[in-house]
Amino acid sequence: MINNPLGVVLSMRTTTLGLVLRSVTLLAAAGLLAAGCADRKELETPDTHVEGWMDPASSQFHGAKIENVNLISCQDCHGADYKGGTSQVSCYKCHAGGPSGHPGGWMDSTSTHFHGLAVAADGAAGCTVCHGEDYRGKENNGSSCYLCHNGPSGHPASGWLSKTNANFHGLVASIRGLHDCAQCHGTDLSGGTSGASCKSCHQNPSGHPATGWLDQGSDKFHAKRMSVTGLGYCAGCHGADYKGGESGVSCFQCHNGPSGHPSVGWLDKTNASFHGLAASTRGLPDCATCHGSDFKGGSSGASCYTCHGAGPSGHPAEADWLNSASPRFHGVRVSQTGTQYCAGCHGADFKGGYAKVSCYTCHDGPSGHPARWLDKTAGQDFHGTVVTQSGINSCLPCHGQDLSGGISGVACTQCHR
Repeated sequence: MINNPLGVVLSMRTTTLGLVLRSVTLLAAAGLLAAGCADRKELETPDTHVEGWMDPASSQFHGAKIENVNLISCQDCHGADYKGGTSQVSCYKCHAGGPSGHPGGWMDSTSTHFHGLAVAADGAAGCTVCHGEDYRGKENNGSSCYLCHNGPSGHPASGWLSKTNANFHGLVASIRGLHDCAQCHGTDLSGGTSGASCKSCHQNPSGHPATGWLDQGSDKFHAKRMSVTGLGYCAGCHGADYKGGESGVSCFQCHNGPSGHPSVGWLDKTNASFHGLAASTRGLPDCATCHGSDFKGGSSGASCYTCHGAGPSGHPAEADWLNSASPRFHGVRVSQTGTQYCAGCHGADFKGGYAKVSCYTCHDGPSGHPARWLDKTAGQDFHGTVVTQSGINSCLPCHGQDLSGGISGVACTQCHR
């Protein structure tokens, strides 16, 4: 059936030779490929970035590239977290702030690299590249400035205009100092790089209201503001020692420092500025503003109980206050300061007031005399009996040395010749 057996044999031999030659060729090629791979492993991975990639002045600078195509283009090689990926090169190697490109300290207000300082120096326009024209971020690139701020102003997102909020701008300005405001609002606070003048709301750079700041009856009175925010509110402008600071105005001009008390006479019973008289005239709620509703410190940190064992009444211990033989007897105090000393707490009519203790409980009112002072049958309460036992000198503190009235305004000679 086979017509040409020699041809078949020759054909088989040819095929076999071809296979052999092909095998040799493949082996040779494999050897060359292996040698090539070995050579490549010894070489550094070629840089895939174009020339000028690290040159800020180049149009090929990587920052400009990111500006055009956003950060997502970096993730393929540097990883979703930008810490290396397949390239094994972390963006954090050069950028302490990571892919944002910001330096270390960008979020630290005490750092020279704080972003607020950068914005103050160069304006907010530089932020739009990544954060968008509206500062609300870009897709795949740049977070919204509104996450932390109420936009490009850099102010907190809430509480900036609320007096009772920890983010209140007045409190921030006083703690950090007006120079912090000047960085954006200008050295004269009339706008600066922010374009917003502080004078639009404030009559002067102090930030104090135009009226009421020095008026005790105003809801804008500075003591009331301080009672809400604490002394730190004053220290930012008037200095840590309250002797001037950046404002150049010392609190000691009017007060004995940050306490707000008068500079002289506050502890002198005979002085018109005596704190007991001030408390009784203005009422204890005025003290509570700084010393707390329980008078144990409040925003002032000074407890009334430190000196007054009887608490906010301000009276010495009862053993003295109600003892007519004691120099601390309340009658002696009233003779020195007048009945207004009592009115602040016991009321203008002396029937209780803030203290809710009526002077009429023991006396016939503010005179201090017993209820039956003019009743001859009253025994020890009759004024004649009292004078006989205690001597005429006991009348002098109130009725005067000549008994013609004194601080009581009532002359004994009206009835006694």
